[in-house]
Amino acid sequence: MNDEIRLQNQLTFDTYQNSVGNQTIVAKLQNNILMTAKQIAKLYGVSRPYISIKLRRLYRSGALNKKRVSNILTHRADDGKLYETRYYNAEAIIALGQSIKSPEAARFREWVR
Repeated sequence: MNDEIRLQNQLTFDTYQNSVGNQTIVAKLQNNILMTAKQIAKLYGVSRPYISIKLRRLYRSGALNKKRVSNILTHRADDGKLYETRYYNAEAIIALGQSIKSPEAARFREWVR
């Protein structure tokens, strides 16, 4: 069985609804939440480039280890092509929320549990 099929079989999806009612589809892999930078930006109501800036600062400060909190996953899009996308786990998502000082971070942390 190739990695793409194995990974797709292990992924499940859930919906997180934030405090203002916006919904975000999140991937789950082995009981860990995975989101893209775009999804995290939507969750916290900021731009995707802002998420990238905050991530770089968290990596530089040593608060996050890039290899431990992110993975590049290959997925097949609706157009049939394979794409590689970086996904961040719950540790990174929550650290970003705290760094941004978003009230949504505490709510999301409770939802993850």
